Amino acid sequence: MTTPQIPPLSLDMNGTQPATSVLKVGLFGIGLDTYWPQFEGLESRLLGYLQQVAENLQRPYAQIVNIGLVDTPDKAMQAAHYFRQSDVDILFIYVATYA
Repeated sequence: MTTPQIPPLSLDMNGTQPATSVLKVGLFGIGLDTYWPQFEGLESRLLGYLQQVAENLQRPYAQIVNIGLVDTPDKAMQAAHYFRQSDVDILFIYVATYA
């Protein structure tokens, strides 16, 4: 199966020529680190699901910035700073478990 070609995201300053553009797509999953020792294999299974989401989002014009699971308040702060520094255009949150 081939991916349909999507027109470029923007035009040049004259509004006529297509500009080459990459859409930066931020992605992370949320969970609660307290669950990992309670449920054997849960964290790795959720990371696998998150990877499937990343693969489904992949397009020729997109750069996926997948930071994995955010499962603590400290990681949430780190994620916010990282996405801001990475200048993502859109952010997807995969709700893996209660958080």
